[in-house]
Amino acid sequence: MATQQNRSNTLIIRLAALLLPTALMLGISSTVIADGPSSSDMSLKYYEVQHLTWSQLDFNTSILGFSFSANLGITILTDKDAQTKLIKPEQGQGIMPSPHVLLIDFSSSFISDNDIHTQLLFNSDNAVALQRVRHESTEGDERHKVYRFTNEGVFIMRRKPRQGEAKLAAEQWTDTNKRFDRYPEQRFKDRVFSDTSALLYISSMAIFKNPGDKIEFIAYFNDSLHVVTVEYEATEIIKSNFKAQRHGQATQRITGKRKSLRLAIQAHPLGQSKSESTLQLAGLAGPVKLLVDKELRVPVELRGDLGMMSDVVLKLDKVVLRNTFH
Repeated sequence: MATQQNRSNTLIIRLAALLLPTALMLGISSTVIADGPSSSDMSLKYYEVQHLTWSQLDFNTSILGFSFSANLGITILTDKDAQTKLIKPEQGQGIMPSPHVLLIDFSSSFISDNDIHTQLLFNSDNAVALQRVRHESTEGDERHKVYRFTNEGVFIMRRKPRQGEAKLAAEQWTDTNKRFDRYPEQRFKDRVFSDTSALLYISSMAIFKNPGDKIEFIAYFNDSLHVVTVEYEATEIIKSNFKAQRHGQATQRITGKRKSLRLAIQAHPLGQSKSESTLQLAGLAGPVKLLVDKELRVPVELRGDLGMMSDVVLKLDKVVLRNTFH
C-alpha cells in the first residue's frame, strides 16, 4: 500500500510540474568562456587510476518541496578481489580484469523511493565494463539482474522471487531466466565497450583540450547496443556550494564562482546515427549536461529531464576526496 501511495504521489508531482511556469523550474544562468579552435578525438582515453581525485559523490536537489538525490561511491580493487565478484558466464569468454578494477556503487531516490541499486565493475585503465548488477527491491516487484560482459556478447541472468522468497537474498530466488545477447559481426574493431554507469569516472579523468573534443564508446542498455558520446562544449563559470572531505581531515566547504568543463552526453542506437537513445544518468534523461570542476576534477552538476519535468539540476552536495592525487 505504501508503495502504491508513493507512486501516486510521484505522478501527481510530475503532473503538477507541467502546470508551473518555466521560471519555477530548476535551472542555472551561465557565463561561457571561449576557448581555442575545435578538434575531435573519437577514441577512449587510457586512464591512470592514481589521478582519480574522489571516492564518493552525493548529489541532491529539491523539486516542489520534495528531495531527489543520487549517490555514487567508487572503490579500487585488485584483479583477484574483482574475480570473487564476477560470475562465470555460461556462454562467451568473460572479459578479464586488469590489475586495478573499479567498483562503482550507485543509488538514486525520489521522495521515499530508495529501491534501486546498481553496481558496476570495470577496468581502471580503459573503462572497459566487466559486470553490471542492478537490484530492485520495490515490494511486489523485486528483481535482480546481472550483466556479465564477454568478448562475444552479454550474458544476462535475471532472478525474481517466487512466493515466500522475497525476504531471502537475491541469490536464493528461484525464478531464474538466462540469455546471451551476441554482438553483431565486426562490432568491436578499435571500439571500446564501457557502461553508462562509468560516465562520471570517464568524464572526471579524460583530458579535453578544446571545445568539440569527444570521447565515444559502445554501451549496452535497454537490451541493445548504443554509441555514447561525451563532448566538451565549453568552460563555464558556475556558483558552487558543496562540502569536501578528505580522510583524517576536517570537512571544508567550497563556495563561490568556479570554472567547470561543460560536457554534453548523448547516445544513439548502434548503426542508427540519426536516432536518439533513451540514455539516463543519475535518473536524468537526455540531453544530459555534466559539469566537472576544472581544478578538482570532480563532477559538480548534472542537468537533464526527470520524467515529465525538464531542466532539472542535480548539484553536488558533498564529495569525499582521495588522500593522494595529482
